[in-house]
Amino acid sequence: MSSTLLSTNWPVARKKYRCEQCQTPIEPGTKHRKEAGIWEGGFYTNREHTDCGEASHEIWLNAGLGYDEGIWLHEEYWNEPEFTGAFLLEKYPEVAARLGVKPTSVIAPVPGDGE
Repeated sequence: MSSTLLSTNWPVARKKYRCEQCQTPIEPGTKHRKEAGIWEGGFYTNREHTDCGEASHEIWLNAGLGYDEGIWLHEEYWNEPEFTGAFLLEKYPEVAARLGVKPTSVIAPVPGDGE
């Protein structure tokens, strides 16, 4: 897989966009991250809430993924709801709210269940 990052900037939205991380709207007037580049020969642009990008990056770093192994928060939460949900509730509550994560949706380990 080949990837070339062409630009990254933090504009203020002039119209409504969709956050690639949480899949919710980026409202007009919101400062957000915009990235443009080439992925496998095709041009792309990506927009995300600033805090969604920070949360995604932190999860990516903790997972030890390679530079070409990105994650999307909405997929990460779907695949790992207990870990990702607890992490977001603790460190990024606004992101958790946009993804619909609630304390009751995070499954706590059962005491004495192999721990």
